[in-house]
Amino acid sequence: MIDERDIERQLGRIAQECGGLCLKLDSSAKKGIQDRLVLLPRARVYFVELKRPGGGRVSVLQQVRRTQIRRMGFPALVIRDAAELAELTKSWYDNDERKDET
Repeated sequence: MIDERDIERQLGRIAQECGGLCLKLDSSAKKGIQDRLVLLPRARVYFVELKRPGGGRVSVLQQVRRTQIRRMGFPALVIRDAAELAELTKSWYDNDERKDET
């Protein structure tokens, strides 16, 4: 069974394949902030909260932070399984500017 760490590794690998970075955020600076900050070419930024498949609730404070981030125009997402990750990252491959360089 795939777990949260597997999803985390896949997220990082896919971000790197698309020429980006997947950074772990330190929530001690701002409680409730999402787990990961994904930075991709062409100034694409995603805040991603990872939860274990079949569980892992989003806290009220995490919901508040997600709403704040979205109001500023940034995507703030919750990923619980490989299917949700694939749905998110499909557009990353579709918009990968490096494929235009070949």
